[in-house]
Amino acid sequence: MSKGKLLIMGSSDYIKKTFGIGYSLIIFPKFKKNEEFLNVKDEIQSLVLEKIPKCENQSVTKDLLVYGLAYNEIDKFPELFEAIEKIKEQNECFDVNSEL
Repeated sequence: MSKGKLLIMGSSDYIKKTFGIGYSLIIFPKFKKNEEFLNVKDEIQSLVLEKIPKCENQSVTKDLLVYGLAYNEIDKFPELFEAIEKIKEQNECFDVNSEL
C-alpha cells in the first residue's frame, strides 16, 4: 500500500520475483567490541562473495556486514547459510539476520 492505495497483491516471493527485489543478509557481533568477530569477519566476507559473487555489498564496517542478495540467486542460499552456520558453530561470536 502507498498513500492508502493497494499497489500490488501477492506473496513476498511473487513480489520479489516480479520486481527483482531481493533479501538482506546482516551479520553482526553478539557482544559489543567483540574481538572474535573481527577475526572471522574477513573469512565470512570471502565466503559470501565466493558463494554469491553478484551480491551487493551494502555495508562492511568494523562491526557489521550487510549484503543484498538478489532473488534470482535464491538457489545458492542454502549452501551459503550452511557454510556460515559452520563458522558460527566454531566461533559463536556473531549472529545472522536475513530480511525481506
